[in-house]
Amino acid sequence: MNSFRFVFYRRWFRCILFFTLVFGFDSPGTTGASDDLNEFLIPIRKPAVSEFVPRFSTDKSAKRRLGFLCSEKQGIRICQDPESGEAVSFTLSNLGSPHIVPQGQNLERSYRLKFIGREMQNIRMTISEQTMPAGKTSHTLMRTSIYFFPRKVLPTLSLIENDSGGNVLELELPTGERVCFDRETKEIIGGVLHEDAPMDTNPDRHKRRFAQITYSGDGVTIRVDQRGEAPEKAVVWGQKKTATITFGKKNCKLSPAQLWEQDLGWFDFLFPADAELYKFLRDSCDWNDLELPIDLPDDSFTCRKVLDSPKEVYETDSR
Repeated sequence: MNSFRFVFYRRWFRCILFFTLVFGFDSPGTTGASDDLNEFLIPIRKPAVSEFVPRFSTDKSAKRRLGFLCSEKQGIRICQDPESGEAVSFTLSNLGSPHIVPQGQNLERSYRLKFIGREMQNIRMTISEQTMPAGKTSHTLMRTSIYFFPRKVLPTLSLIENDSGGNVLELELPTGERVCFDRETKEIIGGVLHEDAPMDTNPDRHKRRFAQITYSGDGVTIRVDQRGEAPEKAVVWGQKKTATITFGKKNCKLSPAQLWEQDLGWFDFLFPADAELYKFLRDSCDWNDLELPIDLPDDSFTCRKVLDSPKEVYETDSR
């Protein structure tokens, strides 16, 4: 009888613990909400600098198995390496907002910063858009990959607050430059990235535009777009694609096959070091004035300026 009671109470305790963890993990209460989010962001908000570790220099005969522990709070999803506990990606999801994503229609625009193995080689931002509430992935999912150079730091995300209760999410890009997101809606409201138009929900997938995002920083960006497939693919549905490289007001078009491996399925970036990439771009794009910066950019801009004068910053940076 005592043994039966012990087993019964142990199972009861496990049930209580399970439901507490599941339903209490992301409770929407307002008390202590900022403290909870700050604690949640600890794995990715700490500054981190990583040396280049070329992933394609390892054994390519077997595809690497990737398994991560992911959790979500207030529209932010963090995935961590189960062994080290360090963040390897984080995502900000806009599920409906005043200016960008139509509300109440089960549509979404998300920004995912991914740095598997905490390596610099393959750091990228993926912008994914669910442009229709249902349908085939090839019809509804619009994907954009943007790579930022020079790669100086691993991306971080912080919650910036002020005394009046306002707050904004500050993303630090690999270049060391900042992007400011509204904490509630996940709209971009300042920094070096700009959402120039609402998400395109044209029911004709062939006429639908990819995310209208522009970069105003001092670095180099490489952008590829694709509907329903990996953006880095060089050939999709029998059609050859191009990647757009931007430096200031200059643009250059190259085949993705010149920038990403195409045989293994995980699209490693072919230039683990920035010096190699910049030399390649000088030759391929005829950019003789392209020089690799040694230091991080001036960090005088922070998203705290958005809190101090949100209207002014939004009008200036949103163009």
